[in-house]
This record gives sequence, C-alpha cells and structure tokens, in this order.
Amino acid sequence: MGTELQVHGVDQHLRKAGLRLIAAFHAAMQAAKLYPGANQAVVATIDELHANALELLQQEGVIEIRIANGCFFVNQARIPMNLASFAMFGAIERALARFEASAVEIVAGVERGEWHPLLSALMATHGGRGGAALDAMMKEAGLQHLRVRREANAPAPRERSDQAKRVYLRSVQVAREMLASVRVGHAVHVRQVKRSVQAMVDQVLTNQSALLNMTTMRDFDEYTFMHSVNVCILCIVFGHKLGLDKRSLYEVGLCGLLHDLGKMRIDWRLVNKPGKLTEPEWAVMRMHPAEGLLALFESHGFNDPPFRQMLAAYEHHMKMDLSGYPRVRRARKPTLFTRLVSIVDTFDAVTSPRSYRAQPWAADEVLRNMRDEPEWGLDPVLVKAFIHATGIYPVGTLVRLSDGTTAVVAEQNPEHLESPVVRVVLDAAGARLAPPTTLDLADTRDATTPRISIVRSVEANTCDIDPAQVLVPA
Repeated sequence: MGTELQVHGVDQHLRKAGLRLIAAFHAAMQAAKLYPGANQAVVATIDELHANALELLQQEGVIEIRIANGCFFVNQARIPMNLASFAMFGAIERALARFEASAVEIVAGVERGEWHPLLSALMATHGGRGGAALDAMMKEAGLQHLRVRREANAPAPRERSDQAKRVYLRSVQVAREMLASVRVGHAVHVRQVKRSVQAMVDQVLTNQSALLNMTTMRDFDEYTFMHSVNVCILCIVFGHKLGLDKRSLYEVGLCGLLHDLGKMRIDWRLVNKPGKLTEPEWAVMRMHPAEGLLALFESHGFNDPPFRQMLAAYEHHMKMDLSGYPRVRRARKPTLFTRLVSIVDTFDAVTSPRSYRAQPWAADEVLRNMRDEPEWGLDPVLVKAFIHATGIYPVGTLVRLSDGTTAVVAEQNPEHLESPVVRVVLDAAGARLAPPTTLDLADTRDATTPRISIVRSVEANTCDIDPAQVLVPA
C-alpha cells in the first residue's frame, strides 16, 4: 500500500509540474508570436518557462512533452485537459502539427537562449511547413538541448484527409443500413455500428480537422444518414473539448448516431414532407423519441442495455424546461449526454438543407439564436461551451472578409474565436481563386499590413460556392 501511495504521489506531482510547464510553454509561444525577442513580455515568459524546465529536469533528467491520440503527456504522466485549458493545448498541438511533429524533448544542459529560436520557429508564418522546414530552422539556430520529434511514418495531409473521408463515408453507409433495417421492422444489430463509432472517435483524437471537414458534405438525398453521422462526429468533438475520456466519447458518439432512430418507425412521407406539418401530423412526428427508445430496447449486440443511448433518443426534444416532447408528468433533468445531443442535433439540422427548407440558416446565426433565445430550450452553459468548441464561425461557414474577398472557414483558432483559419476562394472582384489561398486571420506578425477580419457570413448559394468542394479533396 505504501509503495502504491508513493507512486501515485509522484505521478500527481509530475502531472502538476507538467501542466505548469505546458502553460509556461504556451505563454512563451504566444509572446514570441506577437513580439520580438527583446520585448519584456517575451523575456518574462521565457524566464518562467526556463525555470519550470530546470526544476523538472532536476527530477526527471529528460522531459518530453508528447501528443498521442489527442492527449498530452509529460514523460509518462497524462496531463488532464478541461474546458478552461483546451485552447492552450489546441494552440500547441496546431503549432506542432504544422511541422508534422508530435513531441518536444528537453534535455539536461538546456540554456535560456535556446528557447526563443525554437518558439519563433514553431510560430513562424514564413519559410514553409512540414518537418524539413522546421529541421532547417532549428539547425540554423544551432539548438543542442531542444529537439522536436515527429511520428515515424506520419501520414501526409492528403493521406489524413483520405483516411477521414473513408471513415466518414463508411459511417454513412453503416447508418444507412442500420436505419433501413429499423424501417422494415428489424432490430438493430450493433456490431458494425459500434465499430463505426470507435473509428470516428479515433479520427477525432488523431485527425479531427480532416474529419470535421467531412461534415460540410451536405447531400439532400442522403440527409437522414449524413445527419446521424454529423451529429455523432460533432458530439465526439464537443465531448473531447469538454474533457471526456475515450470511453465516454464512444458513448456520446453512439448517442449521436442513434438519436433519431425512432424516425424510421414514422411514415417516411411524413418525415420528408415539404412544407409545414398539420397538427395531426405533428402528433405522429412527436412519437419518434419514444419509438427510438423502443427500437433500442429491442436491439441486439450490446453487452449491457444501452441506457444512455435510450435516454438520449427519448429526451433530445424535451427542452430544458420540459416544454418540448414527449411530455412527462414528473420533473426531470435531461442527462448530460442528452443535452449535448440536443445542442448538436439542433445545430446540424438548422444549418442543413431540408425537404421543407431549401436554404439553411447561416451557422453563426444559428449559434447566436441557440445562445440568446431561451425558447430554443437548450442548456445555456453547454451552448456557450459548444460555441467555444466550434468557433463563432464554424468550419464550412462562407464569410466575407474586410478586404472584400470571400473565404471558407477551414480551422478554428480557439484563443481567437472571431479569427479562424480560412481559405480564400473569391477575390475582391468576385473572381475565383484556383487554388484557394490559406489565411490565418489571427496572425499578427506582419504589422506592415492592415489586419484582415471577418465582416459577416455569406449564403453559399449567392456566390455558387460549395464549402465541401473547398475543404474535402475529390
């Protein structure tokens, strides 16, 4: 028992010291991005970083800050991530990912003067991307005690995109087969479903940006299946930002994939009816949450009854004040996973073309309504967290920039939600750019030119731009 407590204590100490080191690394990295090396802010943050590194080196000998499957480690200790710290972790992960890197190694003998060249190299906006570019910058700086390590055989960006596309399209096929089975009265056989959700969890943990791009693919004829997969992916991404562990990410992803199962027991003509439903038709449609619960109750292949998925299917239209449906007699609070699914389901449904709504709402408008309109019935705290996870302008949003150009949002900057990474697709005169140019709106290194910002979102049909064609390689 004494040995176990001692090991646990050492592990806890390493976690705390590791978190302090990562926070100091992040602060110094951001200062180096904004200011020259002699600036007081840079000097102070590097002093703090160096002091933390020396303290930990005395205990560990060598320090490795490593990213694996979306998680951060300092040596053998996993560093916990929560909503307050995920922006910090995300900034470091993106900086390393630009150079196909997964770890920073600090060895004994590191000198204070080595930090700024490394940080400047990581935050450089010139000189190219990829491992070779970083190797050249570090060699030029003569760094001896700081090393950046890349995963062996790490997939290239196009390969990562192809992997995400295969997982996405396979998941849509699994959703199609599952929902078709329920429609003809068969029970859900979940082996393929579980494998599909596990694959999406793995992609979110290792290849999140590429998988998020896939959710911009909107095919009206495939809406029901794509919606289920999109809700699954966004639930996993949202859960990851909230700090859920891998098992919980699988559970919430499964909730997302299965939340609308009950619609398969409703007359298909009613589900796809163009125009407004009559009150008798609405009464039938409001039965789908209960039908989803029953369909999951009759499913086969779960080791234990899928209670979380049953509750999510049953509760996801109830609203926080229970004014939605189905109506219940006793006071209750929808589960955490239900509240996550409700938010994601609402967002994806309203931003997608439907049989009764050819033109979807702009994503930023939907987020504002979700946040500001109580009648939408969503958990206000989780909605704010969702906006922090997706950004004010989510991936796939078409936006007009202050220089008159038009762009598609490609990636978030969690510390600067109003300034994502975009791909400029039209110049100020409206002419198409081929290929689109990538622009980080949060980049402030070039003080000689005015900073470009987003003016407003743009309806995609007004300029004949399909965000999926910009973000998803053919």
